[in-house]
Amino acid sequence: RHLYLYQVEGGAVTQLGSGESDEYLPAWSPDGRQIAYVSKRGGDADRHLNYDIYLVEPRKGSTERRLTSFAGADLDPYWGSRPAWSPDGRRIAYLQGGEDKWIYYSPWQLAIIDVATGTSKLPAPIDRCFYKPTWSPDGHTLYAGVDPAGLFMSDDRGASWRDVPPLNEHATRSAWEPSRGLFALHSICVDQHDPGHLVVAVSAGGVYCSFDAGASWSPANDGVRAENRPDRFPVAGHNVHRVVMHRQHGRRLYRQCY
Repeated sequence: RHLYLYQVEGGAVTQLGSGESDEYLPAWSPDGRQIAYVSKRGGDADRHLNYDIYLVEPRKGSTERRLTSFAGADLDPYWGSRPAWSPDGRRIAYLQGGEDKWIYYSPWQLAIIDVATGTSKLPAPIDRCFYKPTWSPDGHTLYAGVDPAGLFMSDDRGASWRDVPPLNEHATRSAWEPSRGLFALHSICVDQHDPGHLVVAVSAGGVYCSFDAGASWSPANDGVRAENRPDRFPVAGHNVHRVVMHRQHGRRLYRQCY
């Protein structure tokens, strides 16, 4: 499973990855000059979880650069979160697990790495798993979800963090419940043309929208059937697997539900 570059116009295909290792979760840098991706190297790779983030230029024959070096999982593909480039391309927010010996007993944490130096830090180590770090368009604000379900945000590029009570203590929270072992705020969307417009998804809790940068939140589940609940069209409590936002039209959402 290798990384390929596909030219939409003309259909040309260029293989970027090589060797016996798989490559996962590609993410373009904002300027389009690099691709970050995840791979697990070393002997007998099926016996360890030591994933790392690599960088490569999108051209034939380019040499990859290993960005992370933690002796454990740097962005295990199982967590479903791609490398999140800051808008200026100087940092990448990602998830870092514990050492291999702890397997999944060590919650995966939010990490931020400087692309130029490779220096990384864990800005908010807590005993909860993080999900989907997402930058605001100006790069000053960083959002991240957690399990049990909640939203945290940083107004200083990840240096300090605070929770978001209007959502985390929402009046409909009593309708939220774990879904097959997962109880996470796992999707975060920021409108690229209206940064105050935020959309998040909770499994199982539903989709919520804010139009004032998180100061207030409303359920966005009207007309969506909830197969996981006896009342098929509830206000909240839906088992949402993912929600994504159209990049040019922030009011257009796509959701996958059970």
